[in-house]
Amino acid sequence: MNVLAIETSSAYGSVALARGKEMRKVERFFSPQRHSESLTRALIRLELESIALDKILIGLGPGSFTSIRVGLAMAYGLALVKGCEVWGVWSHYSQGRQMRHVTRLILVTDARRGCVYVTEYERGKLYRATYMVRSEELDNCLSKGTLAATADWRDERLERIFPRAEDYLDLYDDPNFQDWQRERLEPFYLPIEKMS
Repeated sequence: MNVLAIETSSAYGSVALARGKEMRKVERFFSPQRHSESLTRALIRLELESIALDKILIGLGPGSFTSIRVGLAMAYGLALVKGCEVWGVWSHYSQGRQMRHVTRLILVTDARRGCVYVTEYERGKLYRATYMVRSEELDNCLSKGTLAATADWRDERLERIFPRAEDYLDLYDDPNFQDWQRERLEPFYLPIEKMS
């Protein structure tokens, strides 16, 4: 089974290709403004022309709404050509997986409009699903964690950890992970009325 993973929710994007449980190739790119161009180049370097794909996994954010839409459009276009399914996953799962040694990880993403998205992990497992708070309430959220991190926000209190496509391939192989989005995929978004 050939599985392609795409991550475009931050300025650091990536694509990864696996055959079964064997990682075949990973391509990373830095693209704060031109994800479509950088993503296309990365996919070309994977040499997908002669590879039959069985599934495409895509990070849905939270993160850059436009960049996630670029990733989704590319995933759906490839799926149409390759005749395969597209599954989505929240990008914070990648960061939580990377930091599973951390007792309580607080992930922060800029939600704009004076708000931030917060997701909490405990030793790599989701502890509290993504919620939104006003920026002035962030200190209270950060006090709950042993480490706080972000992919996109400049704040000296936060480590920089970027979501990675290859983490989605690990999640795909994990029989305990059931949080795949399979229908009506769209970038993560919480309306301001749903603030906690």
